[in-house]
Parts: sequence; structure tokens; C-alpha cells
Amino acid sequence: MELWVHLLVSILVFNVAAYLIPKKLTLLEHYTTILFSLLLALVTDVTLNLNFDLYGYFDVGVDRIGYLAIYGIYPAINVLFLNLFPYDRSLAAKSLYIAGWWLFAVVYEYTTLEAGWFYYNGWKLEYSTVTYPFLYMLLLWNLNWIRRMNDNKGGSPAR
Repeated sequence: MELWVHLLVSILVFNVAAYLIPKKLTLLEHYTTILFSLLLALVTDVTLNLNFDLYGYFDVGVDRIGYLAIYGIYPAINVLFLNLFPYDRSLAAKSLYIAGWWLFAVVYEYTTLEAGWFYYNGWKLEYSTVTYPFLYMLLLWNLNWIRRMNDNKGGSPAR
């Protein structure tokens, strides 16, 4: 029961927060960055969870309820991270912001393990600890790329 409470409270809190915060991104930027984060999560999970069985949600293998965690949490985290990012601040402020999210992600992943709806089978928290800063920078790179494409209206037409 604790695992369901943890998951559902997480989904509720993250989504309410994502809804309530001031938005800096356009609707197109929200849409494309959310799709990117979901695609990244699904590709990563198919590879590391299903192909290599290093971790998973709830039960081993394809677990449909695991999609609740993916679709319920990842888009909201993406919206929170990108809308609250200190775009106009110094590199130090940006670095501290990413470090804060990195720390949050590691602690949150630990709580998912303790709650029991996420498990390791060869994966270690240390691997996630190293990975999170790169994932956050990848989200920022993707947003910048989307903005450049939109400013250029997609660039030259395909031939």
C-alpha cells in the first residue's frame, strides 16, 4: 500500500506544482520538450529495463502500471525544471540550480526504492547520481534547439 501512496502523492504534487508555477515556455515548447522527455525516458527504460533488466517499475518485464509513473511524473518534472530555470542569471546560478535538481532527483529516486515501486536489478544509485546532471543539461539543450528551430521557422524546406 505504501508504494501506491508514494506514487500517487508524487504524481499529484508534481502535477499540481507544474500547473501552478508561472510559465516561461510557450505551449509549443511545453509540448515538444514533454514529448522529448517521454521519448528519452521510454528509450532508456526499454534499453536498461527490458533489454538489460537493470531496474524496473513494480514487477520484472513489461509492467503496464509502470507507465503511470512515467507519464505521471516525467512531464511534470520537465515542466518544473525548464520553467523555473534561471535563464537570465549567471553561470554559477545556473550550475547551482542544476545541482539542486540533481540532489532532488537522487533523493527522490532513493525514496522510490524505499517505497517499493521502483527496484534495482544490477543498477545502482551511484549510476543515477552520475547521470542526472547530463539529463538535465540534455533537456536544456533540447529546449534551446527547439527555440532555434522555431526562430528559424524550421530552416530550409526539405528537398
